[in-house]
Amino acid sequence: MHLEINPQEGVATLKHGKGVTIGTLEFETYRVVDDVHKDKNCLDIAFHSHDLNSELTVKDFLKKLLLAVWKEEECFDGKRPFGNSRWKYDLFAELVRQKVISGELDKDGYVKKMDDKEAHNFMCEIIKSL
Repeated sequence: MHLEINPQEGVATLKHGKGVTIGTLEFETYRVVDDVHKDKNCLDIAFHSHDLNSELTVKDFLKKLLLAVWKEEECFDGKRPFGNSRWKYDLFAELVRQKVISGELDKDGYVKKMDDKEAHNFMCEIIKSL
């Protein structure tokens, strides 16, 4: 299994074996333009992952996610890679808290409102920066 990414066209294609397409994903690029965050390395933002029951940085989280894909291969569960279907939202909550992406948290610190497209595009840029 391998992933082909074409950033110019905004398309990622997951292929298995001899080029059999498993799925494609279209994406848009997003860049942080807020002066508050232009010098901040977003990969170093720390947050608590409930599924992993630990504090980790965005970079460490992405490493664990990639390692899970690598180890589990076609058995990888993209919906619940660490046990919970809302696994992205621990990360998104901290990005909203740090005002890296726009959104609103509820009284318990969970994402109440967020622009999913903005969050997705931001994470695509972070991953490409690795």
